[in-house]
Amino acid sequence: MLDLADRADLRDTARQWETRVVIQVAKTSDRPADALPILPDAHVAWTAGIDESTDTAVLALRQALTAWFGTPSDTRPETAPGGVPRTQEAETARE
Repeated sequence: MLDLADRADLRDTARQWETRVVIQVAKTSDRPADALPILPDAHVAWTAGIDESTDTAVLALRQALTAWFGTPSDTRPETAPGGVPRTQEAETARE
């Protein structure tokens, strides 16, 4: 999921699918949406409108991720997507 508006609410929701969804935060001066889950074939699965309320955005994101990636994960795997160990992922994020 590409987060273009630093939306912690949407990242927290997407983390429930962290075994299947990679979350990236980026900044742009002219964003087309707040967040976009992008499928492996480069299609956009859903978009959060600019400044869309948490109530509607979280619910819609949850529905989209469930439709495309199934039910959310119940447990956190030892590795992040791509096989990076969780401890290394955290260290990389701090750099």
